Amino acid sequence: MFALKLEFFIDIIVLAIIVTLIVLDMKAHPEGCGIPVREWVLIFFVVWLSKSTFNLFKINTLRNNYDKRLTFSMIFFAIANGILIIWLLVGYTFYYNSSNNCGVTSLSVYNTVMLVILCIGYLVIFIYFLALCTVPCLYIWVQRKREDDLENEDDNKENGNAILKTLSKTKYDPLIYNHENECLICQ
Repeated sequence: MFALKLEFFIDIIVLAIIVTLIVLDMKAHPEGCGIPVREWVLIFFVVWLSKSTFNLFKINTLRNNYDKRLTFSMIFFAIANGILIIWLLVGYTFYYNSSNNCGVTSLSVYNTVMLVILCIGYLVIFIYFLALCTVPCLYIWVQRKREDDLENEDDNKENGNAILKTLSKTKYDPLIYNHENECLICQ
């Protein structure tokens, strides 16, 4: 739990630094460009770095409802990444808008940061999409494999029982069998 608190404080410090730098830049250079690129980058970092605040709720969940920790994590993951995906789609419409002239103004650094965030974001969305498509297939394959293995195991038991039934049964006679020379199990 200490790691979650430490992550929270580090994220808040980084968030405060980024917000302060962007707000100071907005005051120093009030002119903008065709799209709200600084505001988009600012809101992206606020959403991204505020994900760690949910970890504080996770601490409470671990203390009070430990058995529901997986449900909480899955719901949090879906909400946080859903918001980020929506924000990336908004950024996509901003960036590829015909009024985007930020590359030739003093805001070209923000325009580049926005492009990098969008590229990485779309790569992550693609990976999530692949996982969303492949995980159910892998689950079905594992289930079928498990069922096939259980069927094969039952068949092997039946075959083993059939072989055992064909063997002749003899009683052990200590006069006939010499333990040291003939009993392989006893050695």
